Amino acid sequence: RALVGGVEEMPPLMHALLDRLESLARPGHAGGEVARPFDRRRSGFLAAEGAAVLVLESEERAHSRGATIRARIRGFSSAFDSTAPRIGWGRGHAPLAQALRRMLDDAGLGPGDVGRIVSGASGSIAGDRLEAQTLTAAWQGARLPPILAPKSVTGQYGGGFLAASVLAVSDQEFAATAGFSEPDPELGVIPHGGGPLRAADITLVTSLASGGSASWLLFERA
Repeated sequence: RALVGGVEEMPPLMHALLDRLESLARPGHAGGEVARPFDRRRSGFLAAEGAAVLVLESEERAHSRGATIRARIRGFSSAFDSTAPRIGWGRGHAPLAQALRRMLDDAGLGPGDVGRIVSGASGSIAGDRLEAQTLTAAWQGARLPPILAPKSVTGQYGGGFLAASVLAVSDQEFAATAGFSEPDPELGVIPHGGGPLRAADITLVTSLASGGSASWLLFERA
């Protein structure tokens, strides 16, 4: 049994540094910063802090203690985009897509088996572009499943993204993607518009980062 999670804080110095690098979302009409994943007007991500911890254990052990099983881990993988600078985004969507396809193959799955995607898109101009290009290339022209982009609410940091990903495995309603209203024709990705999601046995969680790192996780409905 293991405790798996993330704890992040956003000290003023880090917030000021991210602002100096022009990484943060710009204020909207109401005054507060607005992250707009996949939106044509996206300008950056929300700095955030928070914590979430999950219990990871064998299914047999979970049943023995009467635990509520939220999801099963079907597979995971990681890759590196060698075109990325140390503190920027690369353009290596093709090899990243190949790595994603290999993970699906190793799990005995294809893109058509993925019922929904929890995307790490955060409103970053270059980051969301790379995310969209990677997914589009991995699906090879086929229609993408419903895409959830919780970082418009949870922010770029903290364990909120991990917690939202686990919750997404269930078939509960999810609100429309906060901040999204204008599709970006360059990306061709329109995230979930709100309301019930169709049943999905497999959920893909994606996480790309500036500097080149990439990771994916496959959740299976319990």
